[in-house]
Amino acid sequence: MADEFWREFYGKIFKGGQSTLYLGDRFWNVKMDALSDSCVFTHGCSQMINDLALDMRSTFVFSLHGNKIFELSVFKHQTGT
Repeated sequence: MADEFWREFYGKIFKGGQSTLYLGDRFWNVKMDALSDSCVFTHGCSQMINDLALDMRSTFVFSLHGNKIFELSVFKHQTGT
């Protein structure tokens, strides 16, 4: 489903660009790089992870709320919330 969404939303010509991730009243401007059929958040994500004191066992859910604007939900393994 994610691959289908990617093709429908961005098409094959998307080359990446700036994106905004937010959680509550906090936000981070990150770079979004295009792969052949998906994308990755790059520059700026490390700062978000440090600011939120997350580790590699945390689970992230990104909800699209506009053109390149994503709401972030984080579930920490220690608390389950």
